[in-house]
Amino acid sequence: MGRKKIELKTIECPKKKSSKYSKRKKGLLKKAEEMAVLCDSDIILLVFSPTSKPNLFYPHSRPLSRILEKLSNMSEYEREKRDEVQLQEDDKVIELGEARELLDENTSILRNWQDPHRVDDLARLTIMEDHLVSILSLIKKDAPDVRARLIGSVGTRFHGRLSMCEDSSVLNHVGWLVDLLRI
Repeated sequence: MGRKKIELKTIECPKKKSSKYSKRKKGLLKKAEEMAVLCDSDIILLVFSPTSKPNLFYPHSRPLSRILEKLSNMSEYEREKRDEVQLQEDDKVIELGEARELLDENTSILRNWQDPHRVDDLARLTIMEDHLVSILSLIKKDAPDVRARLIGSVGTRFHGRLSMCEDSSVLNHVGWLVDLLRI
């Protein structure tokens, strides 16, 4: 059984807010500890409680002074560059999400084409009709050119084979076809 998604909004009741903060803080610290161990990363968390009490967390396996020294040795340019890279990555994540939504929408449309009797949305049905009308108009527009190209290639191959025939009676019987293909 999965967890239900909670609506994110500020909790007004101070008791409930304090209780939720305490539980969430424990979970956050546990995740930070796991990340520090699994990824061998330096982590510092500074969290202010609803009562404005600061809580500082860092993994016990790494001295706080070493982590702060590492941060202070990093130039402002390096810190800004990291922020810029993070923003670019965030933009890519957003683009990926939009592409995923488009893919899901197109997949849904394709499923409707497989079984049009299951379409239960009038807007989708209208979209399908519009696609059919546009495809039919393209076919009607391009049909003479395609027909001429296909008949020309078939006629050329057929005529080449007929010319290899030595029996003139065959040519007499299908001569009308050769004339038709030349049109």
